Amino acid sequence: MSPTEVLEQYWGYRSFRESQVKIVEAIMRRESILAILPTGGGKSICYQVPGLLFPGVTIVISPLISLMEDQVNNLVDKGIRATYLHGGLGRDVEDTILNDVVKGLYDFLYISPERLNNRLFNYRLPDMHIGLIVIDEAHCISQWGHDFRPAYRNVLAIAEAVNNPQVVAFTATATARVTEDIATLLGIPDGAIFKHSTARDNLIYQVLTVDDKISLIKELCHKDLNATAIVYVRNRKSTVKIAKKLSDSGVNALPYHAGLAYKVKQETQQQWQDNKVQVVVATNAFGMGIDKPDVRLVVHYELPPTLEEYVQEAGRAGRDGELANAILLYNPADGEDKLNRIEKSYPPKDYITKTYHKLCNEYKIAPGYGEGATYPFEIVDFCKSMRLPLMSTYRAIQILEKSGYVIVSEKFQKPSTVVVDHQKFRGYLNDLSESDNKARVLSQLLRDYDGIYYGYTKISERSLAYTLRMEGDEIISILKNLSVDEVIKYREQNDLGFITFNYKRPAQDRITIKREAYEGRKALELRQLKFIIAYIESEGCRQACIDSYFGFSKTVLCRICDNCVQLYNDDQEFIEQKILDFLKSRPSTTLLQFKSHWSLMQKKQAFEVLGKLVDEKLVKVTNDKIYMLSND
Repeated sequence: MSPTEVLEQYWGYRSFRESQVKIVEAIMRRESILAILPTGGGKSICYQVPGLLFPGVTIVISPLISLMEDQVNNLVDKGIRATYLHGGLGRDVEDTILNDVVKGLYDFLYISPERLNNRLFNYRLPDMHIGLIVIDEAHCISQWGHDFRPAYRNVLAIAEAVNNPQVVAFTATATARVTEDIATLLGIPDGAIFKHSTARDNLIYQVLTVDDKISLIKELCHKDLNATAIVYVRNRKSTVKIAKKLSDSGVNALPYHAGLAYKVKQETQQQWQDNKVQVVVATNAFGMGIDKPDVRLVVHYELPPTLEEYVQEAGRAGRDGELANAILLYNPADGEDKLNRIEKSYPPKDYITKTYHKLCNEYKIAPGYGEGATYPFEIVDFCKSMRLPLMSTYRAIQILEKSGYVIVSEKFQKPSTVVVDHQKFRGYLNDLSESDNKARVLSQLLRDYDGIYYGYTKISERSLAYTLRMEGDEIISILKNLSVDEVIKYREQNDLGFITFNYKRPAQDRITIKREAYEGRKALELRQLKFIIAYIESEGCRQACIDSYFGFSKTVLCRICDNCVQLYNDDQEFIEQKILDFLKSRPSTTLLQFKSHWSLMQKKQAFEVLGKLVDEKLVKVTNDKIYMLSND
């Protein structure tokens, strides 16, 4: 099959986007490449299609469990064999998955970068038939990237260990410095770097300087109560506070942050996807893996930490090609607040060392031990146990993670799993009557879940309860009883974070905090704040400012951002040409569609020019529809 045939069979598209074509062609020629495609640019398809055509498994290195889960679920829904590994899996489950990968039972294996340090993974690696290695969110490999993850750099050693398979890297945004760093680390030549501007001719960038931000957000949302929106904030309390204020004003809004229960997050996202909720007020935990084309508004309530993150989050608006607004709210005090936060984010180094040893003491890790050990971790409980201040400890652990000492996973739901003892289950069933609820549950497990006696298998208690017409609590009780009877092993779902220790605990109390994880990161954050402030204070085209930051020297003014509109709002020739171009692209359009095509600042002028075109008989308006008349 050709890449286009695979694309149509699994994704339903007959052709690749223009920005994807050369990338796919280069990957199919077995070239190692770096592709920088903006949010919504279709990065995953660029490697997933070749991955299906290449023999062997495609290993995708991805930074977030939620992102891996979304990608795997999307592939599985298409009938593609995919799975993922993360720190919360038991050793036996991990072992089973790796065995299946070695046997060739998967086309895609998603792993976190820290998995590259895992002994079990490395032990199985030489036996895997790897067709392609993909580095997703590749900016994390660069020490100058906005979310540097040291473990990403181990990908080169892994590639060498398995005879240097093809390595391809993808990210949505990267400055010239980050691009050069990634290319150097991966040995990618200039000719194999595919970089596309973040420019979108339908995305209206605006910066609004206001004192009462919540009132303005209410006003924006009330202009169209059917328009889907995201409001980004920087902390969990703000998500709840702002969502409640919006709800009290009549806007259908819900909060979203990493601390919510897994089911609540899933339900919130689904309601928003299904247009049952208009606005999600979220931290940056809401974003990766989100693919909703009709988002009309993205508001940033506070300063984003970097211009990269701002562009990625703003880029979730208007993926359907229709006009959408990306609005950054600003108050002059915001810059000073952000500067203070950066200073507080770097506690004294002796406190960071103290935190590391407190962690080791909490889990009873003696000097010379602990390498690769993983434990359930809840930072609030840890701070209470060790009598440590929460925020300073949280920041110390972040620096320890950047220095490579520990890995702290995001919270996630670990689903229930069951393995059946294949030597006992037949005799056990023979000793029970068919009407016995234990027999009914065990028999249903064997029917619903193939290979459940080969290894731990994810199950759904809710599904079992529905099929057997029993209550969920009763199913759980029976599964526990079957486990006591030793005919199955049952691990009930939970919602946990995990911490993994990468190295043996040093015999001495001293640990080395890497310069790039402390002084270097602090200097980088201060520089990134400077760029955000420069974007806010810019009097020129917003898109041109963004393009300049990302190293695009040649740029065309967008003419729709707030700054451009001030320059071009009175330019009737410009508005007239935009109207004619808009009407040429479709046989007819409604007045409502025409209205939605213009920014808030251009609507009045656009309708005035439309009236002029009607008077000149270039355009006709009939029954709320607009037609372009023939020149004949």
